[in-house]
Amino acid sequence: MSTRNLFRAVNLEIRHLTRRWEGETTRFEAVCECDDASCALAISVDRALFDAAADQPGHYVVAAAHRPRDGERIVRRDSEAVVVERRPEPVTT
Repeated sequence: MSTRNLFRAVNLEIRHLTRRWEGETTRFEAVCECDDASCALAISVDRALFDAAADQPGHYVVAAAHRPRDGERIVRRDSEAVVVERRPEPVTT
């Protein structure tokens, strides 16, 4: 499992627990979903921003301080987080 997918699974669980304990809050604390295995930044994420990213394959929520890496582009942003789209790796035959 990639770092991104691991942190996405963690964030989905945080989102679920936050909804159960706090109701439909506007923001919640999540873990940066960048592909840097040494990064574990906690970021305040807008619920709607996260939900939209989670619904799109290849979209990940990362800290706004991160710059897009090769193969990524920013598709949405707010004050503390950005959604990056990770383009699929080319298939070689």
